[in-house]
Amino acid sequence: MDPSSDEEEKIVKESRYSIEKKHLKSFLDLMAGEIDTKAENIVDFELSMVDTNKSCLMGLHKEFISSGRLDNMLSSLVATHSLLDVSKDIPDDNSVNMIYLFDHEEVGSKSDQGADGVLVKDSLERIYASFNEGMIDVGYKSALRHSLCISADMAHAIHPNYADKHQAQHTPMMHKGIVLKTNCNQRYMTDSVNSAIIRELANRADVPLQDFMIKQDLPCGSTIGPALASTVGMKVIDIGAPQLSMHSCREICGTTDTLYYHNLFCEFFRNFQDVAGSILDH
Repeated sequence: MDPSSDEEEKIVKESRYSIEKKHLKSFLDLMAGEIDTKAENIVDFELSMVDTNKSCLMGLHKEFISSGRLDNMLSSLVATHSLLDVSKDIPDDNSVNMIYLFDHEEVGSKSDQGADGVLVKDSLERIYASFNEGMIDVGYKSALRHSLCISADMAHAIHPNYADKHQAQHTPMMHKGIVLKTNCNQRYMTDSVNSAIIRELANRADVPLQDFMIKQDLPCGSTIGPALASTVGMKVIDIGAPQLSMHSCREICGTTDTLYYHNLFCEFFRNFQDVAGSILDH
């Protein structure tokens, strides 16, 4: 056996990608075993630690959903199911129903797959062009101004131990309906026009709504709403289902609000054009 050849092989393995200089060998070996390869074949990786416990119903009447990442997986799941349900009876009009499920909302959305990038603008232009012989004309801007985007992101329900963190008249509760979020500093995009549209849609779908505005002595979080409104030029409204323990490894929301969420989205997909026309024409 030639010792020099073993040394050369070791040097080759260590210098091929140099990943062993950044991570423990035992960890690389474990990961390599899971994907049935050798550690030296791993070029790079992204690793996220997640709660592997399954989501479940809890409470005396099974009235709560307990799960990791409800913010914002619940909104994504409900929007997807709603769009699929509505697609079974597509309305006879010229509207296009669609959803976007973005990455990186919690870290600013400035990425190639984030809401504050070119993804929405580019895809909307391509969709419009597909209906217009491949051309983008002045009708595109008009279509945007006649559209509405729902920025659906979970909302903070009032916590019984921290009730002083909410305005007295703005205390969202679980099982009490979907939350309309408003902020005078434009951290949320809700205004009187788009809220009137959502309120009428909710009324038709028998979905109760709750209003939320942050206390003025506290900083306000935000959503992808402002990014979409400013980069695309479309009306945006911010809503969400109320939940507790947001951003914890395990979060809680109400089963009733999940149904409300679904019914409101379905009503939006089916009847937005009718409701918006009746409100804006007057």
